[in-house]
Amino acid sequence: MVLDEDEEEYQVVLQIDTSVIATYRVRYNVEDSSGNDALEVIRTVKVEDTTIPVITLTGESEITIFVGSGEYEDERATALDNIDGVITENIVVIYELVINEEEEYGVVEEIVH
Repeated sequence: MVLDEDEEEYQVVLQIDTSVIATYRVRYNVEDSSGNDALEVIRTVKVEDTTIPVITLTGESEITIFVGSGEYEDERATALDNIDGVITENIVVIYELVINEEEEYGVVEEIVH
């Protein structure tokens, strides 16, 4: 709320589209009864996306297969973003060989989905 010259409150409603990532400049100025302009002031309003995407595994997070049971086919995952929607095609998959629970061997293969 802002007070006017009669100390009455009034509200400034700005037309900022909060559904679109953007930067807005709100400019304030005033002229007195003698025609003198104030020094303009500017407020910057940024509409940002700070929500991280969500990855959901298809199937279980831990799978046990038996030696010699054939080729393993991963069940994949999906990804969803609050602004971009479905972004599954952007998932980067990294396969790591783990020798035991305490010791990692390293990256075996990196695949961009």
